[in-house]
Amino acid sequence: MGQFVGMTRAADIWAGTVIWLLVILAAVTAIILLGFGLRWLHHSVSHIAEQDLQSKNTAFTMGNVVRIVFNFFLLPLVSLSMFQLVEAGSSPVYVVALAVILLVLLVGFAAWLLYLIFCTRPRSYLFDDLPTVLLYGPLYNTFSDGAAPFALISVLLTCMRGVAIGAVQPSGIAQIAILAICEVTMILTLIAFRPYESPTSMNAYHTIFALVRCLTILLCVAFVPSLDIPDPAKGWIGYVILILHGMVLIFGFFLNAIQTLIEVVARQAGAGDVGVQGEAARGGLVKVRSHSIDFLHYINQYKSSLTYLYRYLVSVNYPVAPPGSATYRAEAPIPRLPCSTLT
Repeated sequence: MGQFVGMTRAADIWAGTVIWLLVILAAVTAIILLGFGLRWLHHSVSHIAEQDLQSKNTAFTMGNVVRIVFNFFLLPLVSLSMFQLVEAGSSPVYVVALAVILLVLLVGFAAWLLYLIFCTRPRSYLFDDLPTVLLYGPLYNTFSDGAAPFALISVLLTCMRGVAIGAVQPSGIAQIAILAICEVTMILTLIAFRPYESPTSMNAYHTIFALVRCLTILLCVAFVPSLDIPDPAKGWIGYVILILHGMVLIFGFFLNAIQTLIEVVARQAGAGDVGVQGEAARGGLVKVRSHSIDFLHYINQYKSSLTYLYRYLVSVNYPVAPPGSATYRAEAPIPRLPCSTLT
């Protein structure tokens, strides 16, 4: 595989990956700093009141570094670092030392971040404080408020996959066993904890994805050299694996993206249910009414109940006498209660 990307020696794979990762991090950081610089220049030219851009800039920049490293590159970094330790005999000493340092930094930083998530009280602070969300949010902001510690399971399983891919290269059966255990653990934890909000259906999506990954891993048993399975059987099993990947791409991503795009275009054209004030209701066309519309409907009912209660109390305490009598008093109009008075 290293020869396919232009690396003649296995010892160069880790160094090349780290160099490209640093290039990506530098490019993303430069783009973010450029964006904040242009925003500061726009505020200065337009004489807009100065905002605290520094705290947002720092949190947003470091948050993207956390996102790139832990969401996108954690698996290849762990697997290639462990593989570098396997190839330590044919690699320079300083490369092996750097791989060990990188592993220690990744594990230590991940442990500190997860400890911070566990110890934060109240848990809503992780989602309400803007600098905290920008900095640490990439690890947990897709989960529900009470399931933020589920990030620990995700990171641990990713590290286990990396160890299986990189450190257990000599034994294909051991690799398949560890990877299958990881996927079964992911399925069980998803069913037990349900970290995603129920209306999003992401619990079902990720469970199906983990099941497909588990099936793919088990089918890879046919490619273990020690089993000596004939090439025609390997070819058919390879087609089955390819079909599974294609089904996930089509039904899990492509059709879902098309449906979301059609819903957005239809909403912009005014399709869907009509909201409280004549506006289109938020949410998908195939979904139930959104929680915000239901909440506004509840608020209107609550306002009507208070209005009727107020009218009843006025009629009881200040009865209206017949017209023409000495105590006749015109009934004062009952004001509508504004929504701002409901606390």
